[in-house]
Amino acid sequence: MDKPGDPVTQWEGGGYCAFYGWATPSDVNDCTAIIHAHTNGWWSGGNCTSTVHESSILRDIPSHYDAVNTSNATVNTADDEIVLGAGTRVVISTYAYYGDTFLVLSYPMTFPYYGTQAAANDDVAPGILGSRIDFTSPVSGTFTLHAGCYANTACGGTAAWNYVR
Repeated sequence: MDKPGDPVTQWEGGGYCAFYGWATPSDVNDCTAIIHAHTNGWWSGGNCTSTVHESSILRDIPSHYDAVNTSNATVNTADDEIVLGAGTRVVISTYAYYGDTFLVLSYPMTFPYYGTQAAANDDVAPGILGSRIDFTSPVSGTFTLHAGCYANTACGGTAAWNYVR
């Protein structure tokens, strides 16, 4: 199944169709893709269809959350789904309005992962109570982000994520 954010290419017959790359790989805000497609007699013709799904580069999850007694973001959390392709790098961070935020990213609910923890973070650095996960996905699928608080404290913050190329 095609996932948002993944460049998808398909071909039929002897044609050739491929995702070549990003037009400006160094600019994460430039979503211009280069797709090579041709169907000529040498490769016996055929149909070539290219599809690129549009997705948000930066998204709040939710724009602000308040939580209490989340036991290091394992219960009572503000959750969101992040669709990642294999090899996709994502950076997730929180800005803590109060308290000490905690992030947990869980694998898709598929074999062999079944929602196990992929990554977690409590503090960006000593004395900074925001959280940050920098993760490159080894598999494609829908991951779950759990935004909560350290231990069983109360906290509030804004959580956001972006794809990194």
